[in-house]
Amino acid sequence: MRVLARFLATGALVSVLATPQALACGDKFIMGGSESQLERAQSVVVPAKILIYSDPSTDPTSAMFDPELMAVLKEAGHIPSQAIGREGLEKAVAETQFDVILADYGVAAKVRDDVRSKVPTSRVVPVLDRSSRQFLSTAKKDFGVVLNVPASAARLLSAIDKAMTIH
Repeated sequence: MRVLARFLATGALVSVLATPQALACGDKFIMGGSESQLERAQSVVVPAKILIYSDPSTDPTSAMFDPELMAVLKEAGHIPSQAIGREGLEKAVAETQFDVILADYGVAAKVRDDVRSKVPTSRVVPVLDRSSRQFLSTAKKDFGVVLNVPASAARLLSAIDKAMTIH
């Protein structure tokens, strides 16, 4: 009986020590994946110029304002930029030809329409927050690619890759 108790105590101790640290603010983009998935996700074949667009009406707790989003994209080899508000969007699009524009789903259609005439090759990827499968399906029909957060780094980068191939 004591051997079993020691074995269980040792197993519990090992599992506690092997558990990763508690998730922090920006970890929603890298949670749920093993190191090998993260390493695979970070090897970008073609770096993309990515604009992260935030409308002033966007909830400040939205993933669009998460600094981890920018960090994951940079670490993967992409070239991310950020624009806030319509003026920021117009200025950014006038200065750079972006491959992908990430925008909150609520404003993504308007962003797509505004950008289409200036940069027809840019692909707008709407970012949804914990949406249902049915809503995701509808959004995918409208945009081709969507990003549902929280998402792993692999899923984030996979959405970027898909957007790059849809052109």
